[in-house]
Amino acid sequence: MNSALRALSTVVGLLFAMVATPSFAVENSGDEGASAPIMWGLAVSVNASPYAADDDDILVFPLPVRFTDPAFTDGLFVFREGSLGLRWVVEDHWHVGVLGRLQYLGFKSTDSPTFTGMAERSGTVELGPFIGYRSDTLQYLFLTYFDALDEHGGMEARLSIQQPYNLGDRYFVVHADVVYQNADMLDYYFGVLPGEATVPRPAYAPGSAMSTAIGGRAGWKLTDRLALFPEAEVQFMASEIKDSPIVDSSTRWGAFVMLAYDF
Repeated sequence: MNSALRALSTVVGLLFAMVATPSFAVENSGDEGASAPIMWGLAVSVNASPYAADDDDILVFPLPVRFTDPAFTDGLFVFREGSLGLRWVVEDHWHVGVLGRLQYLGFKSTDSPTFTGMAERSGTVELGPFIGYRSDTLQYLFLTYFDALDEHGGMEARLSIQQPYNLGDRYFVVHADVVYQNADMLDYYFGVLPGEATVPRPAYAPGSAMSTAIGGRAGWKLTDRLALFPEAEVQFMASEIKDSPIVDSSTRWGAFVMLAYDF
């Protein structure tokens, strides 16, 4: 987790630069978002730890934003499901791009008695290409994330089906995902090396696994100047992850909420 927290300032700084660019917008439709005012918000992010007797990760930080969502726009810059990146529309309903995100998994031996005698597992920054298709109703995304800092050295691939609803002064986007994580990633975060094994914590290597997830994000104009941006996701972890001796949960969830004001 330490690497991810160290990288947070870089990612937030990049978002500041992006949101100041006219093409970055969560517009309702057409080009309306390009002229939407920049709002300044205070965001709270909570990521539940799947590890036994470990604390959740809570971050509080400021963010600039426009009232928009990439589900309704063709803008160059996108911010969705905790990922930030670039997108290009290549033909009608098709678009491709690159996304980056913080990986909050990880621990130090002092975080919990569960990890006593174990080597540190660090968070990281993950980057990868994606491709998407937008029909008149549903949207389909295939996303990949690779370890950019060579902490876990693995990857995640995700197929996401999304349903957007645009109601003018508020919007909702719900999604259902299939999530594949390879052995390098899962062995690093949920495995126990032979040299770390104890009687209550036997050696374990989960290998690759397939999980599922559901979630959603929204924007709500409370007044002409005040808006609320909530987001949440629950991942139903595969048995290979749940069976790890350092895991005591069958789900992994994260939530984000931001209250923004147009000054």
